[in-house]
Amino acid sequence: MTGAEKILVDTRLKTPVDSLPLISLADLYAQWAQHTAIPAERENFGQQADALYSEALTLSPSDDELWFKRALLNVNVFNQIDLAQQQLKKALDSNPASENAYGLSGYILMQQAGTSEPGKQRDAMLENGRQRL
Repeated sequence: MTGAEKILVDTRLKTPVDSLPLISLADLYAQWAQHTAIPAERENFGQQADALYSEALTLSPSDDELWFKRALLNVNVFNQIDLAQQQLKKALDSNPASENAYGLSGYILMQQAGTSEPGKQRDAMLENGRQRL
C-alpha cells in the first residue's frame, strides 16, 4: 500500500459518509489501472475504482462528475463503450451543461465513426445524428 493510498483508506474509514475520500481513492485506482501494463493489475485496480465510484454514487446519485469519471473508466480501462454511454446520459441528465460528458460523448462518436480526419469525423457525426432522427 502506498502512502497516498493508506491516507485515503484511513480517511475513508474515519468518515464513512463523506464521499470525497471515496472519490479520491477511486481516482487513484483509476489512474493506476490506466497506466499499468499488467492486465491482472489493470483489471484489479479498475474493479476497485468502479466499486468506489458506485459507492460514492449511492451518496451523491446526481453528481454528474462522478458519472463522467465512471464512464471514463469504462472507456479507458474496460473498453465498455455502451455502458459508458449510459453513464454519460446519466451525467447529462444530472447536469445538461456538463462539458466533460459532452466531450467524452463526442470522442466516443468520433471513434465509432472510425476516422481520425476532422472533416470525415464531422460528416460521420452529422450522418449519425441524421440516422437517429
